[in-house]
Amino acid sequence: CEEDTSLGCMIFTHTVAQELILASGKTHALMIKKEDQIEQSLIAFQIYENPFEMKPMTRAVKDSDGFYISGSLKYVVAGHLKGKAIIPAILNNDNIAFFLIDLSEKSIHSSPPILSLGLHACGAIDIELNKTRGILLGSEKNGKKYYSRLTEKMSLAAAAMSLGIMKGSLKEAINYSKIRSQGGKKIIDWSELKMILANMAIQVKTSEMLIDRACQAVDQKERNSFDCVRATTITVQSSACKLTTDGIQILGGVGYMKDFGQEKRYRDAHQIQSIFGLLPLKKLQYINLLLKKD
Repeated sequence: CEEDTSLGCMIFTHTVAQELILASGKTHALMIKKEDQIEQSLIAFQIYENPFEMKPMTRAVKDSDGFYISGSLKYVVAGHLKGKAIIPAILNNDNIAFFLIDLSEKSIHSSPPILSLGLHACGAIDIELNKTRGILLGSEKNGKKYYSRLTEKMSLAAAAMSLGIMKGSLKEAINYSKIRSQGGKKIIDWSELKMILANMAIQVKTSEMLIDRACQAVDQKERNSFDCVRATTITVQSSACKLTTDGIQILGGVGYMKDFGQEKRYRDAHQIQSIFGLLPLKKLQYINLLLKKD
């Protein structure tokens, strides 16, 4: 993710969908036919939405031969590949469950690829469903439990993408400051600029340590390890947004140009912090969970 986060986000989206399938026990849904093209094996998912914070605009109705889903969904990542997708839908009992659908079905209307803030090479679309057949993943009642397991595993992967952006921004800032001259000397020799680079380097190292410690807590199944994951993810993603701003400033005016990668890293960092829901809502959720424990 140091150079381009879009590929990492595509892999992340597919892995999130796989983790949800595994959590539900529907492992046969992971099977891909040999004759399928590689892009058809990628599973689309709404990685920027938390369906239990903002209810989905889709409803699933059970019929004699399965479930049929109607409604609309915004920003389905990797949906433009017209392969499979996992989507949330509200059931008649108001529970939220997840379903596997085929985006190539005629009952689905897809928008053109959406131009977003960042991650332009990781395409997404809006979709409208009209009685689209869906395969229920797991139990109708356990959608929230599956999603919680998923976020506990994958939040650190999202934080690692932000860390990659931070490393790339620091690297380009250092390289540029070594060749750019101002006031009769290389700009890296100016103490004010060195202070900015020092703060960037400290943020990178701190984020590395946080992710390493959070991974250790999860691997060792420490008590309240998910609290560690939440705090780490929020901190690293916030730091990435601040650091990429400094990365642009180091390059001066050209930092805003697409000839360099700093402006793209800035956009990508801000978009990644919305994975699994908006950052302010994640902060509120964190403190609410702590208050419940007291």
